[in-house]
Amino acid sequence: MNKRLIALVALAGASTVAMANPAGYIVFTSKTNDAVMYYSQDSGSVSTLVSFADPDVRLAEILRAPTGDYYVSSGPFPVDTANNKSAIYRIDNVFAALPTVTTLSQDYPLANPTGIAWHGPSGGIAYTNNAQSEYNPVNPYRGVRVINATTAVDVGSYQQIANTDTTRPTLRTADDITKNPWGGANDYYVTGINGGDLTPGPDGEASTIWKMSFDGALVGTPSLLVNFADTASTGLANSLHFIRTATIKQSANEMFVVNAPVAVGATNGIYKIMLDANGDFAGVSLLFQDNVNAPRPDAIEYNPFTDKVVFSDETTGNIYQINPDGTGFETVATGVGARGFYFVPAPGSLALVGLAGLAASRRRRA
Repeated sequence: MNKRLIALVALAGASTVAMANPAGYIVFTSKTNDAVMYYSQDSGSVSTLVSFADPDVRLAEILRAPTGDYYVSSGPFPVDTANNKSAIYRIDNVFAALPTVTTLSQDYPLANPTGIAWHGPSGGIAYTNNAQSEYNPVNPYRGVRVINATTAVDVGSYQQIANTDTTRPTLRTADDITKNPWGGANDYYVTGINGGDLTPGPDGEASTIWKMSFDGALVGTPSLLVNFADTASTGLANSLHFIRTATIKQSANEMFVVNAPVAVGATNGIYKIMLDANGDFAGVSLLFQDNVNAPRPDAIEYNPFTDKVVFSDETTGNIYQINPDGTGFETVATGVGARGFYFVPAPGSLALVGLAGLAASRRRRA
């Protein structure tokens, strides 16, 4: 592992946060502040845990490994092809007065990594590379990859097809990867902003979501969960064209996704996807929409400690939360530009006791 330390400022005394209810503290990445921050359910305040000094850092997803360390993806956009600063960083003791930040990997094959998820069988991180038009018509790194968290060996898992290929539906512009709790250790869901049809224009194609299974060589094979161009199957009045991130409430067989077209329109909002007992598509409906406060939703994650769906908005930079039925809209934090969420029962309990099993449900990004 590259041990190059990243310049940072840590919030002194963060590890002294009380182990108190209500639970469900929000640890999140902020592109506004280039920092890892947390929201306290007790005080309703936002504090900085780690601040990155590098101006090229553009944080996206966050996850907590079973070992207790955190990982964040960073993808400057557009990618500087001559000086690629795309990276995945590791953070140890994130709630301590002086967390340690090291670089797991930087430069190619990383190219604007967005979604990240722990891959237990390989002891690594499955991630989506979301390199954009600067690599058209073919980008050899665009798709899904797996990087070993100890050796930093990076393996190509699924390569997006070339822009000239007219096969549809297919997984294109992979943006997020989420563990499939109904499958085995090698099963995930991957969102594709594109790939549903051949609608022209930047991100004009309809979005898709896929099941992704890795084999022993870390080769990923996608199978279609839902094509949002197929309104006959979805039952929606319109196709959806900018599905970014996804999160799951397993107990209710529900998946929540954000749709954020470039132009504000009738399809902006939070959608609920119903899944069957096997984690397959059973239906979808618009759950929540607010084109004033949340015209371009970004990251989304289900908080199991509070039974809330937490999401950010790219335009306002705010964090919001709603109930899983779409009611109870409220503002959590303003102007922070969150791109990924992870929830803990109490920061103090993790920092002082070090119980890796207390953390749950990472993320999001894009």
